[in-house]
Amino acid sequence: MLVHYSLGLLPHAVVMNGIFRALCILSLMAQVGCGSNATVASSFDAADRFADLSGRFVGNDPSDPRGLPVTGVLDYDGIARVVIPIRGNPGAFYGTLTLTIDLGRLAGGFAGEIVDLAGDLGQLSGQITISGGRLDRSVDPDDDYTYSAQLDGQLALDGLEIDLAGVLHGDFLGRFQDGAAGVINGTVSIDGISDIFDGAFVAEQVRN
Repeated sequence: MLVHYSLGLLPHAVVMNGIFRALCILSLMAQVGCGSNATVASSFDAADRFADLSGRFVGNDPSDPRGLPVTGVLDYDGIARVVIPIRGNPGAFYGTLTLTIDLGRLAGGFAGEIVDLAGDLGQLSGQITISGGRLDRSVDPDDDYTYSAQLDGQLALDGLEIDLAGVLHGDFLGRFQDGAAGVINGTVSIDGISDIFDGAFVAEQVRN
């Protein structure tokens, strides 16, 4: 059963302003002893971009899905923050997110990945794949998410095998879908022991 966990809020209600950005950085600083210098630097960079993108987009009104183009492809690049319980510790990992959405398909039009996940507990190998998906053009984004997609991940950390299965929920942000943001959650199996994970993502549209 998939549940909304600590970050399971509507993305436009999670306004990550300067205070939240500072908290993200301070949280990493308090736990840097668990990772290498390179991993810590990578975490800082990704956390900083996560906060910057959040400040740019999350406060914007969600795009009205009834006004979305009926054809075309939207490409996004951003950061995902994934919280995974490792040996009883809720490790926060930041990774690069890429997402492609085919507006001509109401179902199955999502593809992407989350890679280079690093955090206070170290660097994760592997990736989380984004696939499938459903776009709801009739929804009120004040009440529910505009789209959802499937998450599957095979990761590893210090010999631990980490298998993820979950869902990404999100909205388009801004009049021209300049941003995308939302939450992720699901179940995780770590060396055969089941638990839950959660997180959030924010991304900007890439225009060619």
